[in-house]
Order: sequence, then C-alpha cells, then structure tokens
Amino acid sequence: MLAGAGIERIAAHVVALSDRLVDGLSTRGWTVLANRSRDEVKSGIVTFRRDDVDSIALGRRLARCRHLCHLPANGIRIAPHGHNTVDDIDAILDALE
Repeated sequence: MLAGAGIERIAAHVVALSDRLVDGLSTRGWTVLANRSRDEVKSGIVTFRRDDVDSIALGRRLARCRHLCHLPANGIRIAPHGHNTVDDIDAILDALE
C-alpha cells in the first residue's frame, strides 16, 4: 500500500503536516524542541512544550480527544503520518487552546 501511494509523496505529505503543526504551535506560544530550519531531510516528529503547561495532563486531554501523542520527559511528541490530514493537525492545535 505504501509503495502504491509513493514513499516520496507520503514523505512530502508528512513534512507538510509537521510544518503546519510547527507553525501553529509557534503562533500559539509553544516551544518546538527541534531545529526544523535545515534544508536537509526533515523529521515528521514534532516535540513541543510550554513552561506553564503540565505536559502529562495535556497529553491525557489530547488522548481523550483521540489525538495520539507520546509524552517524553521534555514535552509532548506528535508524529503525523500518511493517513493524517490537515484537519487532524488543526484539531490538535484547537485542542491545545
């Protein structure tokens, strides 16, 4: 299925979703814990935090809203993939407010 969809196409989609997430987080005052300014291959994984937010409590709230995330010690990690949509990213950003 992945080969049929095209690995390069999926990778570009994941990067576009991750960029949208990073842009939305930045405008909402979140700190993104990765350097995404390089022109090299970008990761689809986005880890973020804010000093005034309990990451564990927020992660639980996101899970209740059916947004899958991982809670490393330094923040919240979201990894969009080929099956995700712009609406999924916007729903996560809306849930952070």
